Amino acid sequence: MKTICIAAQSRSGHNFIMMQVRSWLSKDSVEKLEGMAPKLWEPSAADTWIIVYRDLFNWFASYMTWIVNAKNMTIDDDHMDERIQTWKKITEEACNVTNNIPFSDKLVCNYSMFKKSKSYRQHLCDKSGGTYSEVLLNHIPRDGNGSSFDGFRFQHRGLRMDTDRRWIQIMMNKELNKWYTACLIRNMDALEVNKLALEML
Repeated sequence: MKTICIAAQSRSGHNFIMMQVRSWLSKDSVEKLEGMAPKLWEPSAADTWIIVYRDLFNWFASYMTWIVNAKNMTIDDDHMDERIQTWKKITEEACNVTNNIPFSDKLVCNYSMFKKSKSYRQHLCDKSGGTYSEVLLNHIPRDGNGSSFDGFRFQHRGLRMDTDRRWIQIMMNKELNKWYTACLIRNMDALEVNKLALEML
């Protein structure tokens, strides 16, 4: 039995990806590492690491919506900046700007491509040593309490969710858009990393 660790920032679609990977590798252990900077990762914790990249604009739109809807979460600029910087560090690891995980043990998964492309999913399955299946492809996992925007409304129709246009939904809310934009402007270094990731991943 081998262990695969899926590392990602919260609200990056990683619960969906983890569910698919588990369905491919039923005899292996698939663990989750969520919202933790790569410098804290322990390389020996897994045989293979799958690092999830979701583009900054849609990820942050989903994260902000989730935070606003969570009654017990502290909402302030410091928290948002910390989350964006953690997203940045995870994305730098995905782009090999940093190499906390040896290159030979690391797979990168672009959430948008994973959702859109069967051949992309099959490639990741082959690289992870699994047997490809789409039995859970339209299922929304219970982990994470569903989509930040849609909850479980698209259960069993998950691929229909418009996850590449979440930033537009934020733009339609004047108050949220002002906060969203201010957070991104404060974190221009993350915008530069996102540009690199869009070119590489």
